[in-house]
Amino acid sequence: GRLQYAVDPFPFPYVIYRSSKTGEVVAIAQAGLKVTADGFIAGTAHYPDKAAFTTAFTVENGKVTGHPADTKTARILEAPMSLELAEFQPIAMPGSQVINLHIPEAESFAPHLIDESLAKAKAFFDERGFCTDLFVCSSWLLDYQLTTIPDPGSNVRSFMERFQKLPILSGGLQIL
Repeated sequence: GRLQYAVDPFPFPYVIYRSSKTGEVVAIAQAGLKVTADGFIAGTAHYPDKAAFTTAFTVENGKVTGHPADTKTARILEAPMSLELAEFQPIAMPGSQVINLHIPEAESFAPHLIDESLAKAKAFFDERGFCTDLFVCSSWLLDYQLTTIPDPGSNVRSFMERFQKLPILSGGLQIL
């Protein structure tokens, strides 16, 4: 299909949880990340923004507490939150196997092609017994600032809006 896939270890500093009741997905940053006032990891794209806070992450008394990411705008929030582990189970953490999605150049971003590719990948990996609850992609094409493209119906904007996003530390502008 339009996209390419590979099984890889999850290398990013988040634990991603899913609610067994609602299906809600929440990403909690691991401890020790220096985060700027605008919610990005300090040092991203070599900008000299200073850290406004450092993330914390604890698991105790049946709860995980830490700094969540706003997965629409790809920013880490300063206010910590707690999740009940009886409801929220981890679906990805550093080192766990995930399906990495790659975007080959010079192809169309027509939504039907993306839909077809994701459906084919899900069927392919499901047939082989691999959990396809999560696809991971790191790309500038996921940057929330693409919402400033005037045409809400543009294929690039449509591609960006279909995914939940997390900020990552990168030498360039990249979003997970």
